[in-house]
Amino acid sequence: MQPRQRFFSGLDSERINGYCRAVRVGDRVWVSGSTALESGGGVAIHRRDNAYEQSAEAFRRIAQALEHFELGLDNAVCLRAYVTETKHIAGYLEAHRQFLAKAVPAATLVGTPFLAHPDLVVEIEIEASA
Repeated sequence: MQPRQRFFSGLDSERINGYCRAVRVGDRVWVSGSTALESGGGVAIHRRDNAYEQSAEAFRRIAQALEHFELGLDNAVCLRAYVTETKHIAGYLEAHRQFLAKAVPAATLVGTPFLAHPDLVVEIEIEASA
């Protein structure tokens, strides 16, 4: 059995709810659902109801987790994204194209009635491989 390596981003929710931002086993990394939620709770005013800004922040956080394992967004092989309304799809897709242009991962986009905080409109999780 291969050892697990974990990355904690420092958000309060990881410690309180018992999860980590990312886990590596062998050459695979799973990055937890990532959002624009701030450490103290809530979403920065300029990101509220803005799918592009929330998606871009989520991709930056995902990139930080992958960098911990000496990988990057180009290593993404599978992605799942969740949006709360159809009006947010275009903003999410703009960020997806910007951050994942080279990776072109398998991807699923799911509509959901809500996320963990009422100001969140996008959540993204990624699997990557070395």
